[in-house]
Amino acid sequence: MANDPSFTVETQPETEASTGAPDGHPDSAGLDAGDPLFLLAQHIFRSEFEALRANLRPRKELPRPEEIHQARIALRRLRVALKMFRDFMPADIDRFRDEFGWLGRALGEMRDLDVYEETLGGEDGAATLPAIVQRSIARLRKDASTRLLGVLGSKRFAALLRAFAEFVGRELPPGMQRRWRSLRIRDAIDNDLQKSLKRVLKAGRKIDVESPPEELHELRIRAKRLRYEAEFYSAYADGLDVLARNAKKVQDLLGAQRDALAATERLRALMRGSKRDARARAAIAPLIGTQAERGGELSRSFPAAWRKFEKKAAKAKPGR
Repeated sequence: MANDPSFTVETQPETEASTGAPDGHPDSAGLDAGDPLFLLAQHIFRSEFEALRANLRPRKELPRPEEIHQARIALRRLRVALKMFRDFMPADIDRFRDEFGWLGRALGEMRDLDVYEETLGGEDGAATLPAIVQRSIARLRKDASTRLLGVLGSKRFAALLRAFAEFVGRELPPGMQRRWRSLRIRDAIDNDLQKSLKRVLKAGRKIDVESPPEELHELRIRAKRLRYEAEFYSAYADGLDVLARNAKKVQDLLGAQRDALAATERLRALMRGSKRDARARAAIAPLIGTQAERGGELSRSFPAAWRKFEKKAAKAKPGR
């Protein structure tokens, strides 16, 4: 599949360093598939939180783009894990998921601008973009930077880090351990991962070239969750690393399509704001055409890519 053009996406890949093992996959943490699931949950929470703190901390200067990128990935993985394991965690776990969502939105605003600039500039870089586009990006970046620094310097952010550090530093209450000790890692692989795969397949089979962005976004979110779940469990069952890689290909393809659509919408808004500047409009128009064409190409490549994913998914057997 690596040589199949339908699965080749020119986008910014999520190079993940969120856990203690290569390629974003957690190590086994000394556990095996017969161990209680809550022990794996605690290990994942701690690993991803460490990755978050390594890249993001209370500060007065703006994090580097790569720090923002890696922190955002750690947040995504944390929020997926918090949802996966919420049934046997204390009741306040939903509060953490909401707070990490708030933090993720602040990071996302900055990261989206990085991707926007990279999408438009391509291999030639942002310096080749029309002056009006560069000025627009600079204004948006200044505003987003101010908001992100406000978040990172806030009491709310500091309190979130303290509260979650305390949460991951304590063991599950004895009563909850007794209640959930019989739920094993292999049980989650057998049941939860199969359900996630079925949800992805169901959503993907509805997609065609005329599907609205909302349906594409829903499939991307489901593919992302399947990918992270497969990565979390990959040390405990064969074949899950392959499933994770193929889910990532679907996620990346849909992400690239979304980036092209977002770039087109931003450029059209900039065009509307330049009604009296013929030179600016003439400079923006080709960029709109390029991104619209790119989005169309990605959309047309999806059916073949999806068939590849379905074929690989049929061979994947999450579970024993």
